Amino acid sequence: METVLNSMKVTRRIALTGTPFQNNLPEYYVMANWCRPGCLGTLTNFQNHFVQPIMDGLRADSSDSQKARQENLTYELYQILSPFVHRKDSKILVQELPFLQQAVIVVRQSKVQ
Repeated sequence: METVLNSMKVTRRIALTGTPFQNNLPEYYVMANWCRPGCLGTLTNFQNHFVQPIMDGLRADSSDSQKARQENLTYELYQILSPFVHRKDSKILVQELPFLQQAVIVVRQSKVQ
């Protein structure tokens, strides 16, 4: 299926996602590779060069050198993707959405509940 998608001749590709960068780097690779084929090399190389060292640097027991490498690779990945990946979060919608109102109602459970 991926071969068929990547072989489609189009001038532009747009992918709308949730937060794959925070959740799953291989998923992020697939999205970026679909938008701009080959931009991150092969999946195997991406996993060896970016995914494993970044994940190693995010562990609670990571060494200072692992944390530094993780930060450098995250920045390198950002630089590679920044010309064509435009990340936006919910802050851009603040002016468009009505004020959020929340109400917390505490109700005692019955004996059956």
